[in-house]
Amino acid sequence: MIPLTLALLLACQPEPWVPPDDGETKGCRAQATLDRPITDTIGLSTHLSADTDAAGQAKRDFELAQWQQMGMGIARRDLTWSGVEPVQGSFDFTLTDAFIDGVESVGVEPLGLLVYGNPWASSEGDEHGYPPDDPADYAAYAVATARHYGDRIRRYEIWNEPNSGIRFWMPKEDPAAYADLVVTAAQALHAEDPELELSLGGLFLPGLAFNTPGLEFLPAAIQAQPTLLDHVDAVAVHPYRYPFTAPEISDDWQPSWLEDLCSTLDLLEDHGGGDLPLWITEIGWHTAPDSLFEGVSHDEQAAYMVRSFISGLTHGQEMYLWYTFYDGGDNEADQEQMFGLWSYDADPTAAPEPEPKRGVEAWKNLMRAAGEHDSIQDQAAWLGLGEDRWAYQLEGGDGSTWVLWSSGEPGTITLPGQGDAQLLPMTGEVSTVSAVDGAFEIPVSGEPCYLLLP
Repeated sequence: MIPLTLALLLACQPEPWVPPDDGETKGCRAQATLDRPITDTIGLSTHLSADTDAAGQAKRDFELAQWQQMGMGIARRDLTWSGVEPVQGSFDFTLTDAFIDGVESVGVEPLGLLVYGNPWASSEGDEHGYPPDDPADYAAYAVATARHYGDRIRRYEIWNEPNSGIRFWMPKEDPAAYADLVVTAAQALHAEDPELELSLGGLFLPGLAFNTPGLEFLPAAIQAQPTLLDHVDAVAVHPYRYPFTAPEISDDWQPSWLEDLCSTLDLLEDHGGGDLPLWITEIGWHTAPDSLFEGVSHDEQAAYMVRSFISGLTHGQEMYLWYTFYDGGDNEADQEQMFGLWSYDADPTAAPEPEPKRGVEAWKNLMRAAGEHDSIQDQAAWLGLGEDRWAYQLEGGDGSTWVLWSSGEPGTITLPGQGDAQLLPMTGEVSTVSAVDGAFEIPVSGEPCYLLLP
């Protein structure tokens, strides 16, 4: 028999609040289970220094040390063809070895970026943006690289932003020529090692004056090579915002972050690639206030990073790589210089030292909250949330974690539950919150927070 006092206590426990189940699911996919912890899918597209002088070594050592503190999962860097094979048939991996050695020293997985053209391989020009006359020359470089690194690199990306011809496929992007290069290289790489994971080169999704939009370029490439998607294991995209608005915003200028991902998934489904995951091999919001496309504040940069990473996880996002670690300069009118999570520093051996932007602490708290979770579910519909309230539940491993934010005005989100839980802000320290009347009432703003349940 239950003692009377215990029976009275149990009778007084409030029933958990029951969600109305009349809200809106965000995007086109509500849940996902990964084959690895969520924390292993986030990383950097980096320019990790390979210089051998004191300043270059200091920059590399500093960046690698910060990777360890941030809990880095993946690092992408170019294994530049013209550097690896300066003379046809003669290979030198000295500089790329410095990158791979550094990545391995801190337990981070490398993603090898096989880029770009090579002066001796093109009759069009001696800049690296010109593709090779013969894709077999590129394939030979790719195979030599894969053979050199063996099990040290298991994932490769074939070119970078091939639809931005003015920079990376000069003089103009050519979907048929790029498709031919992918098929030639992928066949050679898989003949060398069938277990390698290969991705299309990251497509620059926005359509600007200088490029073909990614979601127009890809169908044209598939039309030229109908088996194109059969030769790759993933499709890489770069869903930058132009202008650099919040990821959830959809307007006359551009679709939202999730609309871009959903359109990509629909395109793949229509062309027989519905099972291919998305690799976000570059994404970022810069902080240059005077550039043509105005940058964001450090607070917004941190918040948009977390919000886009979390919401993308339910949409086939197998990899999310922030661009980039360091600012490349301090010119506030040049966006390309100011995508970093750390301030510009030409020489970490001398003062002043590089300064972290707020995204560094946001990254660390994201890693802390995600823990060993490997599944995610969008619970906005179940909780009865409108279009500007976001709620994701992470599970797998120990406990459960809620990720909550508002893309509109600050307010609250109600969650069913009892007892105490830990509340972790985007940046800052954890505090204890208690359920009242069978529910947690959590204040939310544009900065995501985490409710950590045992």
